[in-house]
This record gives sequence, C-alpha cells and structure tokens, in this order.
Amino acid sequence: MTERERTCCFTGHRELPPEALPRLREKLRAAVRKAAAQGYTCFISGGALGFDLLAAETVLDEKKQQPALRLLMALPCANQADHWPAAERKRYQEILNACDEQMCLSPVYTPWCMLARDRWMVDRSALCICFMLRMEGGTGYTIKYAAQQELEIVNLAMEK
Repeated sequence: MTERERTCCFTGHRELPPEALPRLREKLRAAVRKAAAQGYTCFISGGALGFDLLAAETVLDEKKQQPALRLLMALPCANQADHWPAAERKRYQEILNACDEQMCLSPVYTPWCMLARDRWMVDRSALCICFMLRMEGGTGYTIKYAAQQELEIVNLAMEK
C-alpha cells in the first residue's frame, strides 16, 4: 500500500447540532476504527472548529489502543485560532501538542489558504470521512474535490 492508500482526511461543518453530538461521537469513533481495520494509519484533520477538532480528538483517543495510528494536522495558516474563544484555543493547542505532525500552508491568513489546505488533504488521501448536512461552504467544496479525485467518501450525517 502506498502512503496515500493508508491516509484518511476529515472534513465537516464548523457548527455541529448540539443534540447530534453524542451520536456523532459514536459514529466517528466507529468510522475511525473501521478505517484502521482496513489499513488506514494516517489521519489528517484541518484543525477547524467543529467537526475537524472532534475528529482529531477521536484519532488521539484511538491512538491509546492503536499506537500505530498517526494524526497529521493540516493547518491553513499559523494564526488560524487567533480569534477563537479562549476555551477553543486551549483545546486546539492541546491537539497540536499531541498530534504526530503539523503542516502549515501559510504563515498568515490569506483568501486562498483554507481551500489550499482542503486540496492538500484530499491530494494525500484515499478516504474522506465527513459530516456534511448541506453541500455548501468549505465542506461542500472539499467533498466535491474529493469526489473528483475518486476518494471513498463516508458521510456520517447520512449514516444510521
């Protein structure tokens, strides 16, 4: 297997319905475990609020049972979290401190850095686990691009 064939990226909405979080956590854990059982060892999170951070935390938690798993944080810019609430900045920093690798695409925010990060993740992956309720914004863009690149796409919003 090539590195790409062993790599999975995540994408999803920044705002997650609070009532859906307990079930989403379960589905995300099951999807990561299934991917690992299929040979995926590298997981890439874009580090955005919402689904990205939840996915990163799930991989870090799974690493406790499966130390071969790796979490790569693909950051659109070095100052991504500068304007986030303090609790979310702390959570983000804890994830960055615990991840295996970080890739930062721009030293500062630019109009293109988020889309560049999304393409970077897809271009290195064979599987995309997402939470997409509507085909719009960055999540919609990433899923369209992932489909064009022929990634397997697992949308947890559609899973029972």
